Amino acid sequence: MGIFLIMTGIALLCWGIFLVSLKREPRRLRNGIYLSAALGSTYLAVVLTPGLSTSIGQLLTFGLVFLVGPMAALFLAGFLIVNGFTMLRREGRSLGNLLSLLAGFAIIGVGSIAFVAVSGRGDAALVAGCVAILLLAGYLGYLLFSFLIYALFYSKLPYRGAPDFVIVLGSGLIGSRVPPLLASRLVKAREIHDQSKAAGVSSRIIVTGGQGADEARSEASAMAEYLVELGVPAGDVLLEDQARNTEENLGYSKAIMDAASADYSSIVVTNNFHVFRAALLARRLGMETQAVGSKTAGYFLPSAALREFIGLLAMYKWLHLAFAALVVGGILALFIVSVQQGDSFTTAAARL
Repeated sequence: MGIFLIMTGIALLCWGIFLVSLKREPRRLRNGIYLSAALGSTYLAVVLTPGLSTSIGQLLTFGLVFLVGPMAALFLAGFLIVNGFTMLRREGRSLGNLLSLLAGFAIIGVGSIAFVAVSGRGDAALVAGCVAILLLAGYLGYLLFSFLIYALFYSKLPYRGAPDFVIVLGSGLIGSRVPPLLASRLVKAREIHDQSKAAGVSSRIIVTGGQGADEARSEASAMAEYLVELGVPAGDVLLEDQARNTEENLGYSKAIMDAASADYSSIVVTNNFHVFRAALLARRLGMETQAVGSKTAGYFLPSAALREFIGLLAMYKWLHLAFAALVVGGILALFIVSVQQGDSFTTAAARL
């Protein structure tokens, strides 16, 4: 009963922290950490419910960790590998399109490493290396889960009001043509623009994106032409044709809006998988704006989500590198102890 009350209190505390942080600023990565902590502590509180026998609670936990978990990991690995080949077939060969395939093989590799670490077979150096990899993989897995669950939550938040500016982020052209991924953003932007016009707001759309090395013209010019074909008046479309990445998309668009008006509202349109990171970057640039997403083909989502996750890791790279150094340093110290004492790595770990 006492443990149940403690876990219930922790769960309520986690939910309270999450809700307060969400209200203060939804565009924070830490909200995902709070949300996953709240969900995890809620699960433990449910397992420890007094009406639920201890044996059932233990069975649920055992099943999750040793049965459902490994089976889900194998299923996920297979799905990602199949998806990776689908991406290569439909989107062509590139590092970004290989991500889901690589992630699938990585899951299988981590599973093999887990077997070596748990069995304790091999010398201390091998086991120490396996444990370090597992800890780092667990850390990345937790961050990925927190990112995915909160990114999904954030993408479902409704936007309010009728914005003065609708910023459409570029995503690349095929030669001089707008591809389906970018077209979905432009259709969404037109919908918001039309809604703002109906509400009496003189809304304008900013199309943003420069010309890549493999593109016949700037993304902005192709996007503007596409919007006009959709029925948007040419005078309502503003071009930003210098940006090379999302941060520049937002920064140059902010400069255009600042020059046009001292007081304005805006909204950023991108694909649903990109919404949360776009919102984080906008916050970094001091932009009071929301981000909304357009639909994306299902087969494209796994690789796209992994790209976004890697982008988020890069945004906070020093924090993650510090944690990795701490983990590797701790495992190295434990390995040294095991060698000096003449014990196996697992024996040294148990003694510590």
